[in-house]
Amino acid sequence: MECPPAVFYWKPENGSNFGDALNAWMWPRICPELADLPDGSRFLGIGTVLTQRTPLGNPTLVFGSGAGLKPTPSVTDTWNIYCVRGPRTANRLGLGGEFAVTDPAALLARMDLPEVASKHAWGYMPHWLNAHDGWKRICTRAGGEYLDPREDVETVLQQLQSVRLVVAEAMHGAIVADALRIPWIAVRASATPDDVKWEDWASSLEIPLEHHQLPKLPNRQSANLALRLWQQLIERRAARALDKLVTSAKPQLSDSNVLADRLNRLETLLESLKRDINQRRFG
Repeated sequence: MECPPAVFYWKPENGSNFGDALNAWMWPRICPELADLPDGSRFLGIGTVLTQRTPLGNPTLVFGSGAGLKPTPSVTDTWNIYCVRGPRTANRLGLGGEFAVTDPAALLARMDLPEVASKHAWGYMPHWLNAHDGWKRICTRAGGEYLDPREDVETVLQQLQSVRLVVAEAMHGAIVADALRIPWIAVRASATPDDVKWEDWASSLEIPLEHHQLPKLPNRQSANLALRLWQQLIERRAARALDKLVTSAKPQLSDSNVLADRLNRLETLLESLKRDINQRRFG
């Protein structure tokens, strides 16, 4: 299915990122009406896209987007805000708490996804900037599956459903796992973690978020022998840390009643969005 031109999301210069790419895959399936938005419109859905770098439209429709640490754009009367990712984003935009529903990727829970056998004990999904063969080797050494966020959306969804526990540095690895009722463990493996975004989403589902630390790895194999040996040492340490984590850390999962409430609210707002598009009722 083709992604409507009004749908905006961040696209890495090289490759793909699962969380952002969900926009092009999910919205045409659950809201084909977006293709009927008038020229000049902008639809902001999944992702931290409420920044001053985001090109806005007339109208601009916001459905579950998030804000991070960067300055947010000024909300004008051309905006139509249905919901945002969490209370931190609502506060940044000066919105009431009723707008803080949750990340719209949770709607995957209400989609008819192909069933996949759960055949692996656990899998690890790094942030897309940290996705490289080093983590793939580490997962193999530690006895887990490597979940590559740069793969196409359907492949990543199948990989997620094939594991019984998701260890996630990539936030949407945890968001989708939670929606599909797969327990998850949040980790940091970077010097610049996205804690603000994680807290925004977690608080929307009343999750007392726990982050665990993993070693930071160099993102490329060095040609220098001494550096390669050092990298191998770091990878062995990371494999031990990952193995210890999946056996000792307590997995997290949102309360099923809380998640059901947020999904019901998202679906109600989605119907409102569809009616507004059909009736051309925008600010």
